[in-house]
Amino acid sequence: MPRGASMVHDGPPLSIVTVGEPSISVAQFGLESAHLPFVHYLVKYPLRRAVERQGAVLAHSSAVQIAPGACCLFLGPHKAGKTTVFVEMITRGLSALGNDATLLAAVGGQVEAAAWPHVVRIDEGTVRCNRVLGALPEDWAPRNRRDGKAEVFFSRLDEVFSRPIAAPPARVAAVVDLGLDTTSTGLAVRRLTPPEKRAFIGERLIEDRLPTGWLPGWTWQPDPAPVRVVADLLIDSAPMYRVRVGVATSRWADALADWVRSLEPHGAPEPALVP
Repeated sequence: MPRGASMVHDGPPLSIVTVGEPSISVAQFGLESAHLPFVHYLVKYPLRRAVERQGAVLAHSSAVQIAPGACCLFLGPHKAGKTTVFVEMITRGLSALGNDATLLAAVGGQVEAAAWPHVVRIDEGTVRCNRVLGALPEDWAPRNRRDGKAEVFFSRLDEVFSRPIAAPPARVAAVVDLGLDTTSTGLAVRRLTPPEKRAFIGERLIEDRLPTGWLPGWTWQPDPAPVRVVADLLIDSAPMYRVRVGVATSRWADALADWVRSLEPHGAPEPALVP
């Protein structure tokens, strides 16, 4: 156990995680079912450390498949709408590679994205407005007691949407600077210039790092070298767009899904839509 860590989480002791490089083992105690989100939180930081030591990057992002072997990566700050887009694109038949966290690695001169196995946290507004999740019973997923968000794994979403939602690893063919606006309508898309691309990736991929520690006594500083390698390669290999979506009406997700599908997976995307 990391020094100072507690085994208690909203009740009796449930889980102990021991970390012995290069392996991670989980021991479960108690007669009741495992509190899987808690086990996930315990495991993900040591696992992330091991992954980053191999040169990969866990990016604060979401991603959806645009064609077999190609994906669109959505970057943005907290509350930018990454989870909302993730849910709505799945609803419209697209497969996903990540929500809130996507694994990025340099592969053959390109950046490859892969789904990161973690808890998907969906707030009430996103659930209520979605035509699939909003029609489910109130107890379709466990809620976090602190913020009320639904907490589910990809496997549960597979059941809800009646299909596997996760796409296999894919090349990042386009990157989106995402923003949702609840007061307007329409879809505004603008291709970023090379200086804008570098500034955007510096802010969203290099500076906006996911937390590196959660348990008391278990923190570390990630190695910045892999992050910069992936960032530079992403700037050189993928077109980037500033996308602002007005979500005052429900039609926004159809328009965004159509734009995502129009992206060219093997070269430069189609000319950006202009409102």
